[in-house]
Amino acid sequence: MRYQKDTFLSRAKEIYDNKYDYSKVVYVNQSTPITIVCPKHGGYMRTPSYHLRGGECPVCAREHMLRACRKPMSDEAKEKRRQTNLRRYGATTFAGSQQAQKLYADGKGPWAKDAREKAKKTCEQRFGAKTWAESDIGIAIAKERCMSKEYRAEMSRRSRSDEARQHYAETSYIHHGAKHWTQSSDGKQRLHDMFSTEQERAARSERMLSPDVKAKIRATSMERYGVPYYWQSEDARKRLKELLNTERVQQQIIETKKARGTINSSKPERLAYELLVDKFGKDDVESQYNKDARYPYACDFYIRSLDLFIELNATWLHCGHWFDEHNEDDLQKLQMLFDKAQESKPMYKRAIYIWTYDDLRKRQTAIENHINYLVFWDNDLNDFKEWLKTI
Repeated sequence: MRYQKDTFLSRAKEIYDNKYDYSKVVYVNQSTPITIVCPKHGGYMRTPSYHLRGGECPVCAREHMLRACRKPMSDEAKEKRRQTNLRRYGATTFAGSQQAQKLYADGKGPWAKDAREKAKKTCEQRFGAKTWAESDIGIAIAKERCMSKEYRAEMSRRSRSDEARQHYAETSYIHHGAKHWTQSSDGKQRLHDMFSTEQERAARSERMLSPDVKAKIRATSMERYGVPYYWQSEDARKRLKELLNTERVQQQIIETKKARGTINSSKPERLAYELLVDKFGKDDVESQYNKDARYPYACDFYIRSLDLFIELNATWLHCGHWFDEHNEDDLQKLQMLFDKAQESKPMYKRAIYIWTYDDLRKRQTAIENHINYLVFWDNDLNDFKEWLKTI
């Protein structure tokens, strides 16, 4: 149908029930933008063809979208959408289908350069941002959802389900070749670049020491466990006891490392051993020494001529100092280790064991037996090197 100004105005008023003012319309053709006046939000530009297809006032559109998004989708609607996607694409979402993956790899479909540019312009017209999620509406809805305790609990439950974990692992293998993105070579490198700089480590420490963060940690722990820190709860103490009862496992790890010749595998230990050998000679230095009843542990280094036991606590597992259960910063640090351990990260369980039990037990044994005993903490061996200069 070929439209003239009269036919366009007649059709537009019929569609929008005389909502808009068309007194400023200078009609040329269906593809030339015209000025349409919204009685609530003022004038805006649209092509006649787009206006007749639903191109209403952009501000009104945002308000309608906001109301629609705030209305929760019923379980029946969610299941219907899921079944429709399975029937059409063989996956619960189009983005997760083989068809979408091929289009993405080829740079076609929604991922084609022209399609992305068109989508960006459309979003800017409708929502004032290049994506809906970055618009005022998207941000407002995200905040509303995140503020809801019920929504957070539901999302947490769903993310921990076996189905969600399996789906995540399968998708991660397809895109990254690993069970988790962070386990891929690209993920490890990016995480290293993001979090391993001196500035970032200093910033994290500063954030963790801030009164607001400390107060939030205590409030969250009180809400969940009834104590300022999780490890102070009965459940945590049981778990800590289980961790501390793994001495046999720790000894097995040491014996395995000895058998493989990797007991001094860390860079600080290798360097410290070389420095000690240069100073005292190879026959006077023994690593992983455990032949003395006064100190029945695998000591990092033993200097025969000085009858000296040396422990090099230079890895993060020792947390840089002796654990003090009365120190608030140490309690906070232990809380973080527990949180990580709950995410099935075994090295954090080992760190808890070493820091809160093993290191303290060794120190107490050295004190009781009155042996020559030194402990060094610096990962760069600065304290160790300073001591060597005094010998």
